[in-house]
Amino acid sequence: MEELRRKLQAEGSRSLNDWELLSLVEGREWAAEQSESLLRALGGLSRLARAGTDELRQAGLPTGRACRLQAAVELGRRALTLPLGRGDPIMRAQDVVARLGPLLLDLEHEELHVLGLDAQNRLLVHFVAGVGSVNAVHASARDIFRPLLRCGAFGAVLVHNHPSGIPTPSLPDHQLTLSMAELGAAMGVSLVDHVLIAREGIFSFAEAGLLVGTQLGVLPRQNA
Repeated sequence: MEELRRKLQAEGSRSLNDWELLSLVEGREWAAEQSESLLRALGGLSRLARAGTDELRQAGLPTGRACRLQAAVELGRRALTLPLGRGDPIMRAQDVVARLGPLLLDLEHEELHVLGLDAQNRLLVHFVAGVGSVNAVHASARDIFRPLLRCGAFGAVLVHNHPSGIPTPSLPDHQLTLSMAELGAAMGVSLVDHVLIAREGIFSFAEAGLLVGTQLGVLPRQNA
């Protein structure tokens, strides 16, 4: 353990591999072999980041250590997440990913988030319109537009995750984007973008040229 501490101090935390970092988090009494075994049992670091207390206990961690590890993972996640504050500029898909990516990437179910923007693309409101299953999420037009109209939003960005890891939009994703663009245009709320976030990358309907202002009929009705 002392050797790992010296390595971190001399070469920085990036010089340590996953199980070495895990050993330092777990403390003096935790052997490096146990860290390596835990990661192997769970299926790697990304799976560890999504594991709950029961799953960590089943993998061999006592309750106290499981809670400590979950807290450390959550601190790291929060450190990577830019806070969403009223007035923040949302000018491109990467602005969305920087704020919501760490929150959505490790989820094992889909969530549909909505950002309401003013005429200068500054944030007015952020809310979750729907929570779904591992490969689908549903939200009604009322769920999406009522909070937007209440705050006087000029535009909106839809954001949801793909737990499969693949950011390619599905047919329902295309259909949702098209229908929300049409409804938004009718209600005076422009759909600025629909951003899909996954471990293998992101997809932006706007940056892919599938949303041109509020023009209707631009989005394909079949799967891309």
